[in-house]
Amino acid sequence: MSGGQKHFILSGDGVGQVLRFVLAFLLNNGLLGGRVQFFTDGYQSLQNTIVACFAWHAGVRLLLDWDHLVKKFKEELSLACRSRMIRNQQLRPLLRLLGYGLVEEARCYLGTIPTDDRKDTAPIVRLQGYLDRNEGSIPC
Repeated sequence: MSGGQKHFILSGDGVGQVLRFVLAFLLNNGLLGGRVQFFTDGYQSLQNTIVACFAWHAGVRLLLDWDHLVKKFKEELSLACRSRMIRNQQLRPLLRLLGYGLVEEARCYLGTIPTDDRKDTAPIVRLQGYLDRNEGSIPC
């Protein structure tokens, strides 16, 4: 720990229990007056549970964890593209767009991947759906 920062690890038997611990922690430390940000991996049921538990709090925001976002795009583009080199060529501009929160532009870019570079279109459709579902959780 540096600069007086404290770090905590909360664990429990399930997501519901951990979220109750988070709420108790926030209440006990008077931290509910501001924004509360949850970094998630894009797993829909986890996001839905967080939203349901904190629906009453206007300052709750879900953000996609960058490492999980990159992993998802690498995996799906590996399935979509004919080679690793092509995947990496397509991945760089996509991650640049997503890093700036330009989700719509990234969605459109996926549709411009040349047919000759693809071996399967299903992963591209999945990525477009992933971006649709998580658009509000990918900020600049």
